[in-house]
Amino acid sequence: MRGTPGGLAGAALCGLACLAMVAAVAPPGPGASPVPPAAPSERRPLQRLNGKLGVQGPGYSIVRDANGGEIVVEVRNGGKALRLSYQPPDDLEATVETSVELIADPPSFVYSYRLANSPTSRQRATDLAVELVGAARSIASPPGWDAKMLTSISALAWSSSSGLAAGGTAAGFAFTGYDHDDTETLDTPAGVLPGFVHPRGSLPGIVSCYVVGSARLPAALSTPASALVPVVAALPRFPRNGVAGKTVGPVEAPAENQLPRVLAALRQYAKASLELGWIERRDTADRYARALAAVDGSYSGGDPARRSHLVLQLQAIENQVDVDSRRRELKPEAYALLKYNSWWLRRWVSEQR
Repeated sequence: MRGTPGGLAGAALCGLACLAMVAAVAPPGPGASPVPPAAPSERRPLQRLNGKLGVQGPGYSIVRDANGGEIVVEVRNGGKALRLSYQPPDDLEATVETSVELIADPPSFVYSYRLANSPTSRQRATDLAVELVGAARSIASPPGWDAKMLTSISALAWSSSSGLAAGGTAAGFAFTGYDHDDTETLDTPAGVLPGFVHPRGSLPGIVSCYVVGSARLPAALSTPASALVPVVAALPRFPRNGVAGKTVGPVEAPAENQLPRVLAALRQYAKASLELGWIERRDTADRYARALAAVDGSYSGGDPARRSHLVLQLQAIENQVDVDSRRRELKPEAYALLKYNSWWLRRWVSEQR
């Protein structure tokens, strides 16, 4: 079960109106939040990053039309011409569903992903990559998949030699991130140097994710001769050679001036969740925008009474997220963004002196 550790600091200093606002949307049990059901709308598939290419270099060209067909490579070397064509690993339609669980002690977030490869895909899905900030701990993989940290971008990638067939789904991709810096008990997947740690913790935010299909480069480009090395360098690189989209993963937790930064992020998350299909209705997103604007207007640095009012406003937003989740108006991604960033901000405000 999701937990929301911590209490309300100085609640007695707030007016009865604030207490009524919280009580009206109280969660089903103390310190517990329900696992949110998925909203009924269709989840949006990831999109090609390289639908059209037109690269000209010294002695070579790389072309792909706007329909996302084959990539055509032409190389001229010493009067000789070489022409290669191949289908890149993005001829698939995939979706990634994310859920996040808050663990109370110590505060940490478990990120879990479910990959679905559409029945219309022409390739198997062989790689899933999720961008992140901070250390990935307790990494889990589905059977037949292996995890490693990428060096080209800050991302954790799972790979399978057999891949996920069209029409198939795979769950069990998971890792833990902390809302504070903790260098102990780090998991180090194969091929990763120890000590992959960010100096601050992380919170759930919107990150990029990638799914790569089963197509491979032609042999001439896999082990290129010297004339083809610049060509290979100009081609889309893993994992950005597949399809891409947005999901929820760890982003950097602020170190100072927390309230303005997290409030700005929360308002952006409400807007982006509507655009990404994670919030079902516009009026739901607008309601969160108004509630967050009210929180922003209530903040006043050192006034204890103001601070207590602010804590209760944030508690009310957390409780409303639970209500909207039960009404199936939020997908798990929007739930995680709104619930846990509000919780973190409420805890931070409560601890200020």
